[in-house]
Amino acid sequence: MERNEESLVKERSDANLIAKFRSIPLRILMDEALERRLPVEYPKKPEIQQNIARRRAGFNGEKILDYYLSVLPENNFTFLHDLRLSNGETYFQIDTLLLSPNFVLLIEVKHITGTLFFDRTFEQLIRISKENEEKFINPVAQAERQHRQFSKWLKDHHFNVIPVDYMVVFTHPSTILKSSPDYSQLNHKACDIELLSKNIDRLSQWYKTEKMSVKEIKRLTTLLLKKHSPHRPNILKTYNLSSTDIIPGVQCSKCLALPMIRTRGKWHCPHCLASSKEAHVDALRDFALIFHPTITNYQLRNFLRLESSYIAKYLLDVMQLPFTGKNKGRIYNLEDLINEIDTQRS
Repeated sequence: MERNEESLVKERSDANLIAKFRSIPLRILMDEALERRLPVEYPKKPEIQQNIARRRAGFNGEKILDYYLSVLPENNFTFLHDLRLSNGETYFQIDTLLLSPNFVLLIEVKHITGTLFFDRTFEQLIRISKENEEKFINPVAQAERQHRQFSKWLKDHHFNVIPVDYMVVFTHPSTILKSSPDYSQLNHKACDIELLSKNIDRLSQWYKTEKMSVKEIKRLTTLLLKKHSPHRPNILKTYNLSSTDIIPGVQCSKCLALPMIRTRGKWHCPHCLASSKEAHVDALRDFALIFHPTITNYQLRNFLRLESSYIAKYLLDVMQLPFTGKNKGRIYNLEDLINEIDTQRS
């Protein structure tokens, strides 16, 4: 399921282009829906909350990168964010891909705080503090693997002439980067966000020969959009949860209590006495994120705790959701509810 994806390349006001925009990662939305729908004392809730915080921090770092890319000088760049491509049996992800007539750049984004030490001997990243040392996967080695995978992908699709480079960009303002003396490669492969423009300028000076025409860049861009394969995990299976672990019902947006009761055309909260005509929309969005992006009248009644199939049909009809089938076999598509989140919560 891809959200807010345009089939055509969108132009910015300058000479640079954004061909694929960045969306809130689906995994964040799924985890947040789970967190809302699990009991307060549920054993796995802290793990889910930690994952939300970590992924939200990463997404914030990506948005910081997007700002710095937006103020780059005009240079005929094309940007694609959040790409997931297949090399046959495996998939690989690219945070940001920069296409230019002379080269292609893979940008890996890291939003990690503290003093970071790159250990060349063991190919690891260590965060150093007074209390302890914490090990991370070396993001430069990670970006190098993505570089190899994408180079193979280009070759397999007959775009093997263009040079491909990679860069790890650290976006947190408090990050301090250090490395072992023999890690000379790091100077050109990892940088603070403030040096991003300078490093891209360096690559533009290094790769001086034009390898792709505007027409070829558009052809590659179209192919990348076509081959992009968004990942939708089974979030219940990810956390080894059962559907019976999930609290059904319409949640009150004021006090977060579950469930609200529907009477006289509105949802009423028995705890804080708030009321709403459209509180069921958020509940159906949670259903789409946790279970499946389609729903039947029967499933809606079970999840919203409604007895009347007529009221359920009325709610679905008013929302004007796309559907297939007739009568009791009608299946409604909830994907548009997830698409709306980018404008509401990003």
